[in-house]
Amino acid sequence: MRRRPNAPIFLALLLSIVVIMIAAGLLSGIADLPTGAALGVASVLVVILLPLLFMFAPRGFFGRSDKFR
Repeated sequence: MRRRPNAPIFLALLLSIVVIMIAAGLLSGIADLPTGAALGVASVLVVILLPLLFMFAPRGFFGRSDKFR
C-alpha cells in the first residue's frame, strides 16, 4: 500500500498563512503601528512554528486524523 503525500496539510498551511497575512494587512491598516507590528511578528511565528509542530509532533498528537504518518 502506497503512502499518500502530505499535500492537504501543506495546502492548509499555505491557506492559513495567506489568511493571516491578509488579516494582518487589514488590521494594521486600521490600527496603530504596535498592533501591526505585533500581528507581523505573530504571522512570522506561525509560519515558522507550524511546520515544526507537524514535523516533530509525536504520533497520535493530532488524534486519529494523523494517519498520513
